[in-house]
Amino acid sequence: MTEQNPGAQNPQAQDRRTQRLRLGTRDMMLTMVVLAVVVLVLVGLLGGWSFSPGHASVDESVQPRQDAHKQLTTVAQDMHFPVRVPELPKDWWSNSGDVSPLDGLTEVRTGWVTPRNGYLRLVQSDAPTGPLVAEAAEAKDSTPSATGTKQAGGVPWRTYPAVRNEQTWIRDTGAVRILITGNASEAQFRTLATAMTKAQPVPRSAK
Repeated sequence: MTEQNPGAQNPQAQDRRTQRLRLGTRDMMLTMVVLAVVVLVLVGLLGGWSFSPGHASVDESVQPRQDAHKQLTTVAQDMHFPVRVPELPKDWWSNSGDVSPLDGLTEVRTGWVTPRNGYLRLVQSDAPTGPLVAEAAEAKDSTPSATGTKQAGGVPWRTYPAVRNEQTWIRDTGAVRILITGNASEAQFRTLATAMTKAQPVPRSAK
């Protein structure tokens, strides 16, 4: 009688184990592919982002829009300081606007998306410069130091660092501080700053 080696493997059993291992690996890879597709679809639907070689771009069709002219004109009627409405290029569009308290005073804030996916926020406020530039830089315990001066609309604008390596321009007219902050190009900062310099305060209706 032939003595069998207890450690020897049954060829059929080994084949079955190899097949199960291959099936398990294939199933895992398919699951990962399906999950990746689901994530990409959700990002596209919820975030409004599309991919193009080199950078992500905003899908304007799913972004919020508002009428900045109407918003600022309406808000101006209830403000105790002058509010201006800038005239901007047609390829700029406003996506936000609100009135917010700051240290017991008031901010009128309006946001614009600029060409090439830039963003600028305009703040008109009776608050002093310090709290305004600190808020733009998200600096809770200190006030950023000025970095220089830019000329726009024939008047000087003080520049400050802002959050995420962005920048802030601010002008003090006496009655109101006009602040611009965001990640847009310097040319786009100048466009908004010049438009605000040219704009006249919105007339308030007699009550």
